[in-house]
Amino acid sequence: MVALDGVIAEFQSVAAFTLAGVAVDASAAQFVGGTASDLATGRAVRIRGTFGSTLRAERVEFLHAQHAEVHLNGFVTDFIDASRNFKVRGAVVRVSTQTNYEGGMASNLGDGVHVKLEGALVNGVVDVSRLEFLPAAAGMQRVLFGNIAGPVITAADGTRTFRLFGQPAEIRTTTATGFKKGSASDLGPGRSIKVKGELQGTQFVAEDIQFMDNANDPVTFELEGVATSVMPGSVIVDGRLVDLMPTTVYVRDGSPVAASELANGSVVEISAVRVGGSLIAVQVEIKTPAPGAFTVRGIVSERAPSSMEFRVGSQRVSVAGNPQIIPASRTLADIRNGTDLEVTGTVADGLLTATRVKFR
Repeated sequence: MVALDGVIAEFQSVAAFTLAGVAVDASAAQFVGGTASDLATGRAVRIRGTFGSTLRAERVEFLHAQHAEVHLNGFVTDFIDASRNFKVRGAVVRVSTQTNYEGGMASNLGDGVHVKLEGALVNGVVDVSRLEFLPAAAGMQRVLFGNIAGPVITAADGTRTFRLFGQPAEIRTTTATGFKKGSASDLGPGRSIKVKGELQGTQFVAEDIQFMDNANDPVTFELEGVATSVMPGSVIVDGRLVDLMPTTVYVRDGSPVAASELANGSVVEISAVRVGGSLIAVQVEIKTPAPGAFTVRGIVSERAPSSMEFRVGSQRVSVAGNPQIIPASRTLADIRNGTDLEVTGTVADGLLTATRVKFR
């Protein structure tokens, strides 16, 4: 028997919704403090049940506090900027000028950052009152975001060391560090960057650095969720407005489709760029779930060297069946603790056997 508290995310039906990153089927559940019709994205519930292909709820209890206090510990996803909602463990959250930060600041937020937060649940969104940036652990792949605090020190071999505002660890590049949307020579005070790497001793060693403020080559953001308020020129996904342009490409199952295929209720993955204060869709992928397929997205943990099993979020995963890897340049050896993955496969006895692994 599994017990799980949280805020409902991505509600589609009584038999298909997500709680704390776990897929739930409550079609046969007993309801306490409400009925099945009260289930909706943003409702706070306590669920007891058993794992099969999903968490099959036997009892669903509604938590009725008007502004229920929520505590979350997990990795940030669906982040665009600090002025917009994002997710932690599948729950929609937002920060404000009233949020108290520990171990960092708003500019250090981004996809894959490990945080612990608390706040009040208001209209389905957690208003964060306190947010703590959890420190990187040695040997665990992590990402850091922020603005470079001067100076940037260049060694004779061309490697560089510097710090980010709000972050304690010194960052060090190596001769193998990769750069996206810029080069090593662009590192300088004030530049906004994303750093992927791991803590080695007292330094955070950079594997890749991406510049987040290159106006000539803007960063692409990935948004996932259910499409609502579909209009010829816009769509809302998880409360975020995305502009649709004549140049926007639409695909389903890898093949181009007409823009008219996008409809209210479609499950989508949108690649978008931020131009000014707007999100502009570059590509809209309309997803058609395979019968019996189960998809989970999250951060890898509990992977031992050479092991074929680990966790993605709270879900146990096996990659022993030679799954498809996206992109093809990656291999199973690239899956390390801290890696952000989307895994699709089938579930039996609580274990997700992967047929497709996508690096995020």
